[in-house]
Amino acid sequence: MDDVKPLAAPTSLALAGAHEIVLTPGPGGDELKIWSTQTGQALLTVSVGAEGVCVRVSGASVIIEAAELLKLEAKKLVLSALQELVVASGGAAAVTIAGDLSVVAAAQHLVATEGEVRVDANDDIRLEGERVMMNCE
Repeated sequence: MDDVKPLAAPTSLALAGAHEIVLTPGPGGDELKIWSTQTGQALLTVSVGAEGVCVRVSGASVIIEAAELLKLEAKKLVLSALQELVVASGGAAAVTIAGDLSVVAAAQHLVATEGEVRVDANDDIRLEGERVMMNCE
């Protein structure tokens, strides 16, 4: 006969501020959730299964802070914003792409507040537009 153990029942612990931690064992993996008992929304979910660990954080505002380094590394990384995406740096910034880079927008504005704008190419540089205007305001 197989040594199949029945699944344990979910375990919960009430927290201050109308929140609750629930640990739910499952056949495909275990899941830990921090819930808002007022809204029923899962604020933090950690799932552990055959594919590894999955962490989901939900809320009106989610902030991740690191004193020194925050590194995201994956085979594929997707950043998606429904309304606005802001990337800011108090110092220098670099984008290095091994393959092609495509930037598409309704309109684009490139400004150098100090110094030059430099474009280097190993091959031709093409400017295409209805009108290509140089030194015009």
